[in-house]
Amino acid sequence: MRVTHKMVTNNYLSNLNRNLSAMQKSQEQLSSFTEISNPQIILMRLLVLCA
Repeated sequence: MRVTHKMVTNNYLSNLNRNLSAMQKSQEQLSSFTEISNPQIILMRLLVLCA
């Protein structure tokens, strides 16, 4: 199957949008101090608070 420029671009934009959504959710949780179940997010929160 041929991989076109449009396919690569659409895949890139889809992944970028997914990552931005995840980052926005994490940022909202960090700023509101809501309960976070993901250990990586807890670690990130601690690093931000200690900085």
